[in-house]
Amino acid sequence: MCDFQHGTIECRGDGYCWDADCDGFDPNDHSLPCPACNTKAWLEQRKEEAETCISFSGIDSGTGVDIWESAVRVAQREYPEGVEAVLREIGEVNALYEDDQGETQTKRFVYPGPGMSVLAESLLSQTPGAVPMIFAVGPSFNECVIAQSGTGMSGQFDKLAK
Repeated sequence: MCDFQHGTIECRGDGYCWDADCDGFDPNDHSLPCPACNTKAWLEQRKEEAETCISFSGIDSGTGVDIWESAVRVAQREYPEGVEAVLREIGEVNALYEDDQGETQTKRFVYPGPGMSVLAESLLSQTPGAVPMIFAVGPSFNECVIAQSGTGMSGQFDKLAK
């Protein structure tokens, strides 16, 4: 049985959570997937929120990007042994946020599967303007990192490969 609990929110044992501060729960209520034992449904729900919410406020405030990044942190904490596989199943998240000019923007999170190497992720994080290009080939992925000329990416590649 799952022992997930966060404040008064706890897993009720069927993959969904309820507020233990209430007078019971509806067994047909599947509105809050458990991040520990129903991680894929948890992340899929948060993906939907991140891709449709530019900003939110209440006890906390933030953007769709904040929703997604927080959900991934929770999933990594609650299901560390399987979260990477779940993220690969989800594949891509296009989280919304508002830029300094008030325009809606999208931050893309890509979890393309076993083809995305640590090296490519390092290149993407260290090379401004670089973007991943993933090509589906059969059951796996091939990857390529595209960056503007003059970024010194080949030097970074050589340094990271050592």
